[in-house]
Amino acid sequence: MEPFGQDDTNPRAQARIRKQLALLNTQEDRRLLYRSGDESTAVLRYLQRSVAARPQALRQHIRRIYLAVQCQDSPQLCGAVTDLMLVLKTRGTTLQRRIIDQIEPLLQPEQHERFRTALDRRDPQALAQLPIDESVLCNSGYFLRMPA
Repeated sequence: MEPFGQDDTNPRAQARIRKQLALLNTQEDRRLLYRSGDESTAVLRYLQRSVAARPQALRQHIRRIYLAVQCQDSPQLCGAVTDLMLVLKTRGTTLQRRIIDQIEPLLQPEQHERFRTALDRRDPQALAQLPIDESVLCNSGYFLRMPA
């Protein structure tokens, strides 16, 4: 067996190492924007799990939204914004409105309208009409346990 780092001819091993390094760097990186690369999808999944583990960590929500925009991943973006809105509830309406306006080009018109309606009515149940497959908080039942 080759020592760590000596098997530089195996592309699968190199890809695994790059992925692990990207995930480790993401944990330590304080920046909101991720320098996208081949590992963007893995980092996006890591941020999704991070939000599930610590829903109140606003920085992770924002990083996840920005990376979903960079990856142009509409389902992940819908899930990320839904999770942020569930956590913020009626707080941070300016931030929520700005994000919803910024992501409009990546959403279908009815999705954008539903986000706006949920924000304007301050009704988290309205978010259930959106595609929530990638929303870790909706799928975990978090919104059912939210204090009023």
